[in-house]
Order: sequence, then C-alpha cells, then structure tokens
Amino acid sequence: PGPVLLYTTRTGEQMGDSNTQLRYLFRRKALAWQFLLLVQQQWHNTNHTDVDLQYPSGEQKEHYRQSETYLSAGALCHPKTSLSAAYTVDIIRPSLHTDAPIAQTVSRWEWHQALSLRYQGFWGTITARLLRHDIHHVASTIKDFAQLPPWQKPGAARNEHRCSGAINWSRLVYRRPTFACHMKGYAQQQFRLPTFTENYFFRFGNTLLRPERSLLFGAECIAEGKLSVHPYIRFRGTTGAYRHLIDDHIIATPITPAAWHAENVDRVNTWGMNLSTSWLCVVPTVGTFTLSTHLSYQYSVDRSDKRSAT
Repeated sequence: PGPVLLYTTRTGEQMGDSNTQLRYLFRRKALAWQFLLLVQQQWHNTNHTDVDLQYPSGEQKEHYRQSETYLSAGALCHPKTSLSAAYTVDIIRPSLHTDAPIAQTVSRWEWHQALSLRYQGFWGTITARLLRHDIHHVASTIKDFAQLPPWQKPGAARNEHRCSGAINWSRLVYRRPTFACHMKGYAQQQFRLPTFTENYFFRFGNTLLRPERSLLFGAECIAEGKLSVHPYIRFRGTTGAYRHLIDDHIIATPITPAAWHAENVDRVNTWGMNLSTSWLCVVPTVGTFTLSTHLSYQYSVDRSDKRSAT
C-alpha cells in the first residue's frame, strides 16, 4: 500500500497485484437532447507477505480483495445555440475484504450529483457547475485488537455530506489564418475522499481521516499557429499561474523506519506557474518530428495547526 513498502528484497516484503475490469457504455442523441449511461465493474487483488523473524512462522501474510461497482447516467440539453445544461449522477460502491491481522469487510456508498450550465456569447464561454457528494461507510469487524491506536481500530470511516462548485471562463481573444490566442480563467472548489488504502490498509490506514477540501484559482494563455507549409511546422505554447488552498491535505508520514501512516495536514497554501511548448514538423518522405518542453515552479507553505492533525 504505497509508501508502506520500503523494501522489496527476498527476505523483506513481497507484494503481488492483479486487476480485472468490465465496462459498458451507451450513448443516444435525440433532437436537442443527449443521453449517456456507463456501467463499470472492477476487481483488484493484493497479496502482501512480510518476512521477518518477529513472527512465529517467520512471515505474515495479508490478502486484500477489492471490488468497485460504478454507474453513471447523464443528460445534456441544448435549448438554445448559446445555452446548454447537463445533469449527471454517479453511484459508486467500492468494497474491501482483508484477512490481515485486523480481519474485516468494509464498503461505502457514494452518490455524486452534478448540475452544469454553459453560456456562449461575445465575451466568451462561461461554465458553472454545482456538485453534491453523499458518502456512507459500512464495516463489519471479524477480529479486534484492543491494543491498537485509535486510527487503526477496526470500524467504519467518516460519513460525508458536502457540496462544491466551480466556474470556468474561456475566450478566443485573437485569431488569424496562421495564429490564434485563447485565454482561460477558473475557480474551483475541490473535494477528494480518502482511498481505501488510506482508510483501511493495516498500519498505513487511518479511519479518522477527513476528506481533502481545496480552493483552486488560476488563469492560462494558449497560443498556437503555423510557421510554414513546406515543411509543415506547427507550434503551441501554454503559460499559466494558479493559487491552491488545501485544507485537511492527506499525506503519508513515517511512524517507524519501515512503516508509514496516513494523516491529515490541516492547511497547505500553494502558488505555482507553468510554461509548456510543443513543436510539430512534418517533412514529406522523411517523417514527423515533435519537440516538447515543460517548465513548472511551485511554492508550498504548511499553515497547519499541529493540534488538529489526525
């Protein structure tokens, strides 16, 4: 489970994974309406063996069986050329069964709803989204360990009921046959649930974790154009800046030299800039050449109150 595995030698820790996925997608258009249905089923198995003389048999085996059922349905309507509206609902049911030292079966129900409105006019395209998140955890414990710390006690993680939103703006500010320039701006309220690894994996997991909540503000400028036709040369450049305010950021911290633990950091403020370019050159009878560059700078400050960490 991520940072827990520091050593993978023959006499240390060994892990094997297998994944299976089934997926069905349906789309239909009818006049001003569009409909979508997606059904997906995933299975993920992890076998973990810790070889150490501290165990009576010389090793400890853990088996994690995860599955996830995913259903997504949505409808899109264009009442006018300049206006569109969409509604989607995602129902997700992940589950985990483990026979680790804390043997238990856990699952959660996730219900995510999104309502989006988009308007296209002279001043650009504006998109607004309102989201609702409802999460309910269910856990059944087979074996308990009274001596464990509170964050490793068998049981269900926190239930959550939250709303979030986002607004985006984009506009084509300059256009010529060989050159175009776009501007974008956005403000987003983001929400991330702890994964099953972060909640329930032995030693690493923490059932007291709070979801990550963040505010993201940013702007971008995109320029693209053609430099020549023979040979064909095209370029694209993007530059942007952002401010990211994260509350209850989930990180992994070491509790021993060989074991890590997930916890919330109360607040992290991040500023960043990005600059990227890409060049495409097509030479007849020779081939296609591409060149890409990317430069990024990020500055982060931990503004946490240490007493609020989990």
